[in-house]
Amino acid sequence: MTTPQTNRQLAETTDMGMAMLIAEPKTSGYRPVSLVSTIREAREIAASDSSRSGETVYKVWARSHDGSYQVVYEIVDPAR
Repeated sequence: MTTPQTNRQLAETTDMGMAMLIAEPKTSGYRPVSLVSTIREAREIAASDSSRSGETVYKVWARSHDGSYQVVYEIVDPAR
């Protein structure tokens, strides 16, 4: 999969180093969930997140080539 923000190829098991999984519930701000190293790990953690309530979008933030953090993947329905 190519992420629109970075144009970087990411597979389920691509090592992203220390990326951040952030939950963004539709009803409130955001909540850091965990550090993750792959998209697969982010999906597993999002699916098992016991704090999830209602419609929650999970975003994976990873460091880009210029050192800034950008959203590289979104998980809309973590139960899948």
